[in-house]
Amino acid sequence: MGKKKQQMKRARREKLVRIIVLAMVLAVGAVSLIGRGTVNLAVLDVGQPSPQTYVAQRDYRIQDLRLTELKRQQKQAEVSPVFLRDNRQCRAVMEALERQIDALRNDQKSLIEDLPLPQTAAEWQQFSRVGNLVVEYILREGLIKQRDFFAQFTLQDTGYLELIPVDSRGEITSRTEVQLDRVKDRWIILPEVGPQVGEVINNLYPGFNYRDTLVSLIEGLIQPNIKFRESRFERELETAAAAVDPVYHEFAAGEVVVEAGEVLTDEDYRLLEKINSRDVRFYLAAGLAAFFFLGLAVFFIYLYSLKNQPELLQQPNLVALLAFLIIITVVFAKFFQLIEPDLPGGFKFLFPLAALTILITILLNASIAFLIVPFIAFILVTYFNFSLELLALFILGGISGIFFSQDVEQRTTLLQTGLIITAVQVVSLSFIYLLRTGQLFSLSLGSMIFWSVLNGAVAVPLIVVGALPFLENGFGVTTKFKLQELADLSHPLLRELSRNARGTFQHSMDLSSLCEAAAREIGADPLLTRVGAYYHDIGKTENPEYFTENQGESNPHEKLKPTLSASILKSHVKIGIDKARQAGLPEVIIDFIAQHQGTTQMKSFYHKALENGEEPEAEEFRYPGPIPQSKEVAILMLGDACEAAARSLKKPNAKKIKEKVESIIDTRFVEGQLDQCELTLKDLNMIGQVFTRVLTSQHHTRVSYPSPEETEALQQAMAEDGEQAGESTEESSDSEAGNN
Repeated sequence: MGKKKQQMKRARREKLVRIIVLAMVLAVGAVSLIGRGTVNLAVLDVGQPSPQTYVAQRDYRIQDLRLTELKRQQKQAEVSPVFLRDNRQCRAVMEALERQIDALRNDQKSLIEDLPLPQTAAEWQQFSRVGNLVVEYILREGLIKQRDFFAQFTLQDTGYLELIPVDSRGEITSRTEVQLDRVKDRWIILPEVGPQVGEVINNLYPGFNYRDTLVSLIEGLIQPNIKFRESRFERELETAAAAVDPVYHEFAAGEVVVEAGEVLTDEDYRLLEKINSRDVRFYLAAGLAAFFFLGLAVFFIYLYSLKNQPELLQQPNLVALLAFLIIITVVFAKFFQLIEPDLPGGFKFLFPLAALTILITILLNASIAFLIVPFIAFILVTYFNFSLELLALFILGGISGIFFSQDVEQRTTLLQTGLIITAVQVVSLSFIYLLRTGQLFSLSLGSMIFWSVLNGAVAVPLIVVGALPFLENGFGVTTKFKLQELADLSHPLLRELSRNARGTFQHSMDLSSLCEAAAREIGADPLLTRVGAYYHDIGKTENPEYFTENQGESNPHEKLKPTLSASILKSHVKIGIDKARQAGLPEVIIDFIAQHQGTTQMKSFYHKALENGEEPEAEEFRYPGPIPQSKEVAILMLGDACEAAARSLKKPNAKKIKEKVESIIDTRFVEGQLDQCELTLKDLNMIGQVFTRVLTSQHHTRVSYPSPEETEALQQAMAEDGEQAGESTEESSDSEAGNN
């Protein structure tokens, strides 16, 4: 039943985590879509004064399609169409006409009967001569297939006529410029060649009897002698258009586009319309980019946590903290973006992204901060025109903040971290600007450096120091700064412990040194372990005389039933938890109070109950638990038992202490008290070695020094011995003298 309840609790936590993450992604995307406001085109009227001043919100480079197209047309107008007149066509038509005339003279029945033919040799000769003159006239003027291709010459006034002479082999020998309007009307089109031939005959030879017959012959033989080189013309138009550079309107952020009261032109209106369109696309792209980058960040953090820090996914408060920090950062950046055009240039370099990375490092861990910084940096630079210098400041400043805040334990030392961040940002900005522009000294770079110095040296430390207490309390996170504050022995709970239970206080101090050394040895948190040891027994301030370390010659348990004694000892855990919660201690410290005894049994009282003939329940003599859930609490449990056992040894030495330590660790391991704390056998071995070393140094056998009375008696005895020795010498001398 308990396992099922635990699974349900875990499922609820996972669901809450997913909700928090989804809300974070949606919030960041929504914030990214917010803009300063597009231009209200409905209130604008071309030819009327502008109702307000319109300022560029960011850098714009907008192509003017109308001016660009006008330049292209001007360039294309310089491209003249080329026409090819093949004079060989005239000779070919005349020869064909001669053959037709010869055929008619020999076989007159081949023509329609109602067309008259010459009858005499002179008439045939005249007929042939008139036909050749008409063909020559028509083709000299120019014969084309259709006039519809002239419709595409909207930009051109003139063209070129290239000539192929009759006697050439196709080479062009001359090029003549022609007016398009003139040749358009002068050139004859093929469908009208018959009437044109008749008109020419009437003009040249009025009353010519065989006009219709000649018109019929020529109309069937003649072909256009002028061809438009269309593909060549189209290629030249394309080349001319491609050679024209687009016309752009460029505006820097904060630059005025249209002044209030300025008469609005067509070009102004089109420009504002383009800016409107560009802003809509920009904010949409920023929102999509935010979704993308934050989605990637969430994905990588999930993979990292799943493999290296699974407990993070089970702590909604930490996920909510991360989401809160990211959302606040993005909202703050969006605010910067909206007010930037109204502020001095380079103001965006004041944005303290490094504060986010430091807060994540301190409140969560450095690995999460490393994962999040590049993605947040990319999101934020979309707000600021994708500035390369700003991207370098965000990423390098953020990473330096992570590196130099991992081991910070005093809030004041954050100022030093801020100075390091400042140096990194200034150097990186200078190098990026030098690479991009080739300049190292400029007003623009000076502005960037000025704001980045304020960023690292002032804004980052102030934000981190100011925000930490609220974030610690609001999300239930205990940082090294909080632990350092709790390590102050002037804390009210520790003063009360020192005042009411002096022996317990001294035990806690000794235990803190012992457990801190063990934690440091196995890579656990030594500061957390030390502080946990300080507070683990604060419940003993109530009824301190019932605990061995506070007892004098009398033991109040001798007058109590074993069950009552066990109840009093167990109560110090509950009393300690209540006191800790009333004092506002963090849960991570309360865990030391609740778990340091685990579910161990008070065997002495249980055995006493058995000796008294009682039938006790074994559970009455067990601590309520839970068993240790972390390495630090497990170290405290082992250290608590070992330190008490070492004090109880008579004439302790290294061997006795080692045997006792190993016995206690083995017992706790076999009892299952260490099953949920992730301590390895190697860790337990190292902990045992540290405990043995420290406890041996604390309880070593001391040299017994004589008392003053003993010293005085010894001196007196030595003096008497000296006198007796002197008398014996005199007697010996007298005897020798007598013998002599």
